[in-house]
Amino acid sequence: SERLEAIAKIEHDDEYMQLVIDLPLMDDREKLQSMTILTRLCGYFMILQDKQSFAMIVSRMARWTFHYGLSLESPVVFAYYAISFIIRGDFAAGALNGWIALSLLEEFSNRKAKARTIFLVWYYVLPWSRHIRDSERPLIAGYHFATDCGDTRMSFFCIFGKLIADLISGRPLRQIDDVCRAFVPQIAQSELVGTLMRILWQTVLNLIGQCEDVNKLVGEGWNELEIALEESPHSPYVKNHFKAFKSYLYLFNGEHKRSVDLAMERQDQFLEDNPGSALGLIDLISRGMPLFDAAQRTKKKRYINASNKIRKTCKTWLQNGNGVGSVVHHGMLFDAEKAILEGKVEDAKGLYKRGIAFASRAGFVQDAALLHERYATFLLSRKINSEEARYHLERAIIFYQEWGAQSRVQFIKQRVSAQL
Repeated sequence: SERLEAIAKIEHDDEYMQLVIDLPLMDDREKLQSMTILTRLCGYFMILQDKQSFAMIVSRMARWTFHYGLSLESPVVFAYYAISFIIRGDFAAGALNGWIALSLLEEFSNRKAKARTIFLVWYYVLPWSRHIRDSERPLIAGYHFATDCGDTRMSFFCIFGKLIADLISGRPLRQIDDVCRAFVPQIAQSELVGTLMRILWQTVLNLIGQCEDVNKLVGEGWNELEIALEESPHSPYVKNHFKAFKSYLYLFNGEHKRSVDLAMERQDQFLEDNPGSALGLIDLISRGMPLFDAAQRTKKKRYINASNKIRKTCKTWLQNGNGVGSVVHHGMLFDAEKAILEGKVEDAKGLYKRGIAFASRAGFVQDAALLHERYATFLLSRKINSEEARYHLERAIIFYQEWGAQSRVQFIKQRVSAQL
């Protein structure tokens, strides 16, 4: 009780971290066994998208740790504790507890816990306060730790997390394709992570243009018709990811009608059911961009309200500690689109340019391409400056080529020929 009271009075991060490190070792055998079981249940409830049970178990594990002391499971416990703060939108507290989880790995020799802790912290926690690219090397290290101790399932989750980081950060699509080709055949068809990897792979193939229909996830990697046959406890989790990837695909294929319909259907479902998932970092842009486009074209209130809600969520993320993360330029893009709705032409031009500059410097080549393309669309729609519009479409082509999205490159080239 004295320890819990001391924690409540702590005002500085370094004091809190030192208090945790100085906790005694847990010596109650029943509690030690229970902690092992509870950490397994946490992962289970995350997959089932049962946030209430997850929160209840995390709270109990945290109380036991502060009351009875540390155990071999403590790195994983603090990783889940960190995720609980991310769920509440407190990215700073999440990051602090994530770093504690990683520091505790040095105190305990538990290789399975090491791989799991690295995956949880670098996929669910730190991407919300750091550049997503920072997660790439740790997740590779997690893969090797999991492989060395025979935890093949966790090793593949680490690879999946690394590929998501690659996709979000703008790594070349061909590079992601190569990794998928190497790992997907090794994963059993029935494995949850195997299904997620195949959906990701087919999304990449569609973006590259290696498919018959760029808007259907059907090809060498996966067939979206399988989603109707998906019957397992993991089905809602898989379907949620499928729709998130589909929205991202529509965003870069310019399928605004389908994208808007899917965005209105999905609402915040992915973010609510998969809180903390790094894939959520691109959920707002996947839904928000087509909704702003629809709001500008139709002036319908439902699209205006939906797009404004997404913009508000993005601003909340930035205020809560994502200012050095991966959505700063998304916020600038949403602000530009909002300015267009309000008829603030000069504001929109400045915001587009700021977003382009930030995305380019931070390495988000696909987002830089999207910003160039949206700015050009704005200039053409207002008949402001066709030469400047041509410049931005040509810059979009360069960035899309660097990313490897050949289907989008061909579309814009045809647009340049037709409109300019």
